[in-house]
Amino acid sequence: MSYATIVAKMFTLDVPQLIGTTTAGQASDALTVRPYVGVRTELNADRVYDCIEDLFEHLHSVKKASALASCSNKDVELHVESLLAQLQAFTRKQLSQLPPHLLRCALSHDDLTEFNILVDPQAGVVTGIIDWEFNSVVPGILATRYPIWLKYDGMEDPRFARSDYWWLEAPAESGRLNTIFEEVSGLRTESTKMAHRIIR
Repeated sequence: MSYATIVAKMFTLDVPQLIGTTTAGQASDALTVRPYVGVRTELNADRVYDCIEDLFEHLHSVKKASALASCSNKDVELHVESLLAQLQAFTRKQLSQLPPHLLRCALSHDDLTEFNILVDPQAGVVTGIIDWEFNSVVPGILATRYPIWLKYDGMEDPRFARSDYWWLEAPAESGRLNTIFEEVSGLRTESTKMAHRIIR
């Protein structure tokens, strides 16, 4: 529960309302934002974004370039282009319906794995979070996520995960812990569930 509490507190920090990676500002306690640099280098950006719509246009262009680069069959290429156009239209519609409070930018640790969390072995509570090399300031709806080591979907689905990938908990226990995380962090809302469907 202390993990969920810390994640929730990151939403209360005063950060620049721009989308990108934070860096130290001129003042000792100031932050500035530079183009996004993430764990997945293919998603890196060449500029700072002002709004979530611009960010998703960038992500769509990355996906399109990646998908079409591997197409050698013209019929397949046309089909992929059609699917991506439908996805882009769907995403634009969903983003236009987001309430303003979910678009306030919040700090996100983009590599918040179990290796970067310090825990008191006696009390069993989180005492610190390290390795902030990969971080971002993003709309709150994108900063909400389940702990990566408890996920059994998306890239962490056993059907798609690396053969050497391992989880800290079994699926049933993962589900129970995710429910606790939802309650403490306030993650479980229709809007945030919709956002996670968009970005998967």
